[in-house]
Amino acid sequence: MCENGLFVEQKYANFGLRDGDGQLKREALLRELKAYARKREKPIEVFTDKRKGSHYRVSFDEKMTTIKSGELTPGYVRLIKKQLGIE
Repeated sequence: MCENGLFVEQKYANFGLRDGDGQLKREALLRELKAYARKREKPIEVFTDKRKGSHYRVSFDEKMTTIKSGELTPGYVRLIKKQLGIE
């Protein structure tokens, strides 16, 4: 958006995906990863075995990582994407 000829940074709309600290929920990250995989026609699998703990395992294009439950910090999201070869 331009305002008086200056670029104004838009804030994220809070649709339940991010909290006030900019953290992302696990389900929102999974939606982003699935959309990314769909665009690139790459396989993605999410393993939600309900054993001890509530971590999910994600396999994308022959790479695998673990995603914890709850709020995910921006740094943790970058780490997950890097481990999957996305960033």
